Amino acid sequence: MIQQTERTATWQRLGTSVQGMSISDALAHSKIDFEVAIAPLVANIPVGIETPDGEQLTSPESVYGRQITYRADNLKPIAPVGARYHVVQTREAIDLIEGMTASGWQPEFAGTLNRGGAVFMAGKLAFDTTTHEIDPYLCFINSFDGTSGLKFACTPYRPACTNQVRAIFGRKHSARPVVSLRHTSHVLKRAETVRELLGLSAAYYKYLDEQIERLCEVTMTPQRISEVLEVVAPLNNIT
Repeated sequence: MIQQTERTATWQRLGTSVQGMSISDALAHSKIDFEVAIAPLVANIPVGIETPDGEQLTSPESVYGRQITYRADNLKPIAPVGARYHVVQTREAIDLIEGMTASGWQPEFAGTLNRGGAVFMAGKLAFDTTTHEIDPYLCFINSFDGTSGLKFACTPYRPACTNQVRAIFGRKHSARPVVSLRHTSHVLKRAETVRELLGLSAAYYKYLDEQIERLCEVTMTPQRISEVLEVVAPLNNIT
């Protein structure tokens, strides 16, 4: 069994270390400052004619109401998006990201997800937990596939747990503070919304730490543990 001290942190597996760097330098070092372009989405429709070599001829037709985003550096397509979708480049959001540093947040890791469909930058908040069961991270995500836009989210990270990627970057955020800003021409003027998230983040982590401390003080008998496990993961359902 792999011990906790031998595990690789989730952020380290996903991205590049950017500790001690400015936001601008962190974007460049982790290579998440690539430009994203957008073009009409075109489908090649078969016309029912074959060449002497057996190749099916097609006619390019624009798909009504759809565009496609792609990386400008390598011309790789990312995802189909709506006709009104507006690309917000990651470097355009530097002021919003730097706004988080006012709370003592500093980036630690940054990287690319889904082959360029999204980029992220994560770092700890200046908050010292009592239980030390979680690390109080705040994460910035910029999506180019139409799923979220600019997102700022509290991402409690438990060093003892390695299966957290889905919880950290998933669309379902439960009760944790999340600000998701759609890609529009006015999104970069929402600095006040990000500052509000920072205030909520401190309160959230304080509450979460208090609840963890309460749970750590609960004493359970072996019989009670068996009863709880039977409800959560009944053995008679395992084949």
